[in-house]
Amino acid sequence: MKFGFKDDQSGATATEFALLALPFSILLIGFVEIGIKSLVQAELDHNTFKYANFLAANEDAGLTKLKYQETIICPDFSALLSCDDLVFGANSFNATYNLTSEINNSNVDHWNTGCAGTTVIFEMLYPIQHVIIRFAVADTVLYRGEEHFRSRALIKREPLIIGSGTLNGGAKC
Repeated sequence: MKFGFKDDQSGATATEFALLALPFSILLIGFVEIGIKSLVQAELDHNTFKYANFLAANEDAGLTKLKYQETIICPDFSALLSCDDLVFGANSFNATYNLTSEINNSNVDHWNTGCAGTTVIFEMLYPIQHVIIRFAVADTVLYRGEEHFRSRALIKREPLIIGSGTLNGGAKC
């Protein structure tokens, strides 16, 4: 029979757990955070395309940005995201405009929904909450000093045939 600390194994499992618990917890929380960020970005993308398509397929009836948010977006917005934190905008361009210059520009401070024949960039931003990992799964942008997820949709405003059979191109150009 041997005595001493060298051969005593009574606390080995607890010591190993204590050494591995913190890195494992950080890793687990990081995976959960990436999953939540992916879900938020997917929801933002889905909503961006849904409301951009609504804008492309319907006459805007002179809706202001606030009215569009109150009557179109917020009543039907995702249950996972808060409509109060959402920032969005639209900017229209004529057919000859080079849209590559708009890659890094933000359009959320504009509300120009265009008319028949114009191209419209519809953009939505949603704030990012970092817990452990300062990593985002998709497009991010700084807006008023805070980091936001960004989702964009490029639409073409086409002339619409309204109930009387006449062509209507949305807002008057």
